[in-house]
Amino acid sequence: MSINTTTDRILDKSRQGIDESLGKCGAQMLGTDAVTGKFRAIQFISETAITTAGTLTLVGKTIPAGIVLYGEFTSVTAGAGDSVIVYNAC
Repeated sequence: MSINTTTDRILDKSRQGIDESLGKCGAQMLGTDAVTGKFRAIQFISETAITTAGTLTLVGKTIPAGIVLYGEFTSVTAGAGDSVIVYNAC
């Protein structure tokens, strides 16, 4: 029988937080590039004209800086001079 101390609970919660963190599996910064893979979120660093985000078509839409889209994405293409971060899925 083990004793569940406060320290053990805190460490367990910390491990859970790391396991669930957005950047746990890495991230990529995009400029005018297209990237493919499996992504769980897209963070817009600058006001961005995204042309594609997997099956989500955003052609002609401008996304304000600071917005994070969560979902399952397989490809992302940013507009010229725009900056986004894509977070890899595990």
